[in-house]
Amino acid sequence: MLRGGHVRIWGTVAGALVLTVIGHILNLTDAVSNYLNGAVQGIIVIVAVLLQRGVWSSRP
Repeated sequence: MLRGGHVRIWGTVAGALVLTVIGHILNLTDAVSNYLNGAVQGIIVIVAVLLQRGVWSSRP
């Protein structure tokens, strides 16, 4: 279930900068095809959301 959170402009700016830097690194290193660059960034966002929600945290 999606729930609202506290939105802060600096968090949004930082997230955009991080994704931009990751995109540039992927382009410069040719680690991933330019066509897959967006997919890799999307996977990074999904993993970050899952980590933040605690999906992979150890539960007793």
